[in-house]
Amino acid sequence: MWTLTTFFALALAADPTEPVDVPADEAPAEAAEDAETPAPEPEEAELDEPVVYTIEVDDSTLGTALDDFSDKAREVREDDPARLDDWLGMNRPVLFRGRWFAKPLLSWANLDGKSAVRPGLAIGHQWFPVAELPIQLAGETRLAMAVPAGGAKGRSIELTSVLGPWLGPVGIRVGPALRWDKWQSDAASLSDALALGARATVAVDADIIHPWVGVEPVWLVAGERDPWSAGVGELSFLGGLNYAMKAAELGLQGTWRETSAGRWLDVAFTVHVRPR
Repeated sequence: MWTLTTFFALALAADPTEPVDVPADEAPAEAAEDAETPAPEPEEAELDEPVVYTIEVDDSTLGTALDDFSDKAREVREDDPARLDDWLGMNRPVLFRGRWFAKPLLSWANLDGKSAVRPGLAIGHQWFPVAELPIQLAGETRLAMAVPAGGAKGRSIELTSVLGPWLGPVGIRVGPALRWDKWQSDAASLSDALALGARATVAVDADIIHPWVGVEPVWLVAGERDPWSAGVGELSFLGGLNYAMKAAELGLQGTWRETSAGRWLDVAFTVHVRPR
């Protein structure tokens, strides 16, 4: 009886908060195994496939840079877009080249035996191909003015614009011609008149020599001058020779014109300076 009572007394007297030593060799083995096992890597999340939307718009409903161009450009674009570059000349090599010119001229004119020297000036613009084309086109617009210096009175103003192809060494030019002239002398006179017609010429390119011939019928549209014939107001036959050098071109031109006052003859010499 005393022994049991004494045991409970000692048990109740012990401090329950006092730590209890646990032998190291008695620690759970599971804790060591957990420390040596690495943590599993997180799995990569699968990405959803992107959603692609395709929107088709009728090209005719969109505005373009051609809105400010001519109707012809829009017609070419709608008919065949590939032809647009050809029509506008975009991304293409230069096919033609142009240049302005001014040529002093000195001529000798004669009407029905009365002659006079006529100084003057010719100005204009020439254009020609610089690339190989199926048809080699070229042209010239020319304004020539001359007045008699003595022996006669009057003036001559001529405007021509011709163009045409080169067929090998042969060049053909055709275009309108406008002339306003007057001539007064003791022997004969041509009253003031305005004539409108056409000029056609044929030239040969023989290296530095360029001979040419032409014809120019005109009809009198204003003035009191009588026509040369019932069908044609005046008829001119032309011819000339150009000699090309590096810095200049010399020209010699002759005109035989049939008028109501007689035969008009004119020989003109021109110098075209072309500095390089």
